[in-house]
Amino acid sequence: MRNFSGSRGLSGVETRHCGAKINLAYLLKDFCKTSNQAVKKPILILKTITTKGVTGQAKADFSKVSPLTPVLKGQFYKKERLEAKGFTGVALEKAISKVAVGEDRVQPFYNTFKFSLSELLDDPDGIATSTVMVEGKPETWICSKIFDNRQFGFLKITVERPLRLNFQASQERIDRLWEQPAFINLATSKKRKDDKAIQMELAVGKQQQEAIVAALQQMNGETLYKSRPQFLKLLDAAMKAAGIKLSAPVKKAVLAALSDRDPTAEVCLDSGGNPEPDPDLRDTEIVPLPDDIALPLPLGYDDKQTGLDQLLDLVRDHCENYLKAEVLPHVPDAWIDHSKTKVGYEIPLNRHFYVYQPPRPLEEIEDDIKQLEADIVKMLGTIV
Repeated sequence: MRNFSGSRGLSGVETRHCGAKINLAYLLKDFCKTSNQAVKKPILILKTITTKGVTGQAKADFSKVSPLTPVLKGQFYKKERLEAKGFTGVALEKAISKVAVGEDRVQPFYNTFKFSLSELLDDPDGIATSTVMVEGKPETWICSKIFDNRQFGFLKITVERPLRLNFQASQERIDRLWEQPAFINLATSKKRKDDKAIQMELAVGKQQQEAIVAALQQMNGETLYKSRPQFLKLLDAAMKAAGIKLSAPVKKAVLAALSDRDPTAEVCLDSGGNPEPDPDLRDTEIVPLPDDIALPLPLGYDDKQTGLDQLLDLVRDHCENYLKAEVLPHVPDAWIDHSKTKVGYEIPLNRHFYVYQPPRPLEEIEDDIKQLEADIVKMLGTIV
């Protein structure tokens, strides 16, 4: 499940705790916004429970524990404080498991596997395990982990690639002009009541269309141009010779009709001399937050993403290093449009708890298939 800044969040998404119901949006809100509350760095404890015999079935418990200290080992000083007061054993476990989920109520952390929460807190990696029976044999599975807020955050970056087009004034491409809205609108009228004026506007528009098509047909339709500036000079000369002055929308429509994407063509540049991005090649990448970035992030979680410039100062180098390592080896002409960078949060249960199970040996699978075939033949024999 993912939540991007500027969106409506995780409202309505809930998880059940043995009958109790907790809204995930509330659990995530403290590290999804810049607030000056007492709890600035809550930790989410994720616990997956796999039921034997139901493939892929998993449940998750989410509990917010506060207040915290920056390090994993002993980060819940509540436990240390309770131990100092003499709490031990079951009493200590019961006291630790009560965690605040609101200003005026406490939600127990339901410990389905009955592992020791105090042992989990003492583990330097924040991992707790439990022994379960699998096909009659005991196996040790990870049932709970502790994560820092930063591990749930990520940056969604937009990767651009340059626009490359070839141009040709062939009859096939000229015919595509009739698919361009700006060219079609030349022969339309905005008048509604005066029929005579409407017909006059339509006639003038059709004449303009025919004149443009005739001028294009006078150009060399055999030559393929891989440079937009070169083709533009020829197009302007052809229109000038025909006495036609193209408006910006119509000229854009003509170029769109007469062009095709070509990876061997020159890069199309804008008026500032910068490469134009190709919308068809645009892609996004999910980049984890830097390990050394401080929380809360200097970003306002609103539609305008207030504070994005400050955030980009902190993560620009991190994103560029990711681009060099993961993207440029495959597409060397790519770049990041940092103005489109967004921050999101997700709880990737599969990523953290999925354990690869190798397939059975081919010999066993083959034996099972042969046995099934034999059973089918035997069943068919009873029918015949």
